[in-house]
Amino acid sequence: MVRRMFFWRTLALFLILGIFTGSPLFAQKKPLPYDARNVVEATMEDDDYTVWNVNNIAGWIRKDGQSAHTPDENFGAFYPRLTAGVVYQDGLVWGG
Repeated sequence: MVRRMFFWRTLALFLILGIFTGSPLFAQKKPLPYDARNVVEATMEDDDYTVWNVNNIAGWIRKDGQSAHTPDENFGAFYPRLTAGVVYQDGLVWGG
């Protein structure tokens, strides 16, 4: 009788361990909604502009210092972020 109980407990333990250790083997990576290679190629081709985000405002800046213009020459600063353009052109006036 004791051997039979030991057998069933051991069997139950191995089944539970098998389920918990074997189930991660069936996990799959969630597919991306876009092709990641295209994103990398796009960022490598067009590195003239970069996006900046501060709190809830976002904007574009070009590598020569021009800011508040998107790469397609529209409004480049948005508040709230990615909704409405608020600044057409900004810059820094340097005087001596």
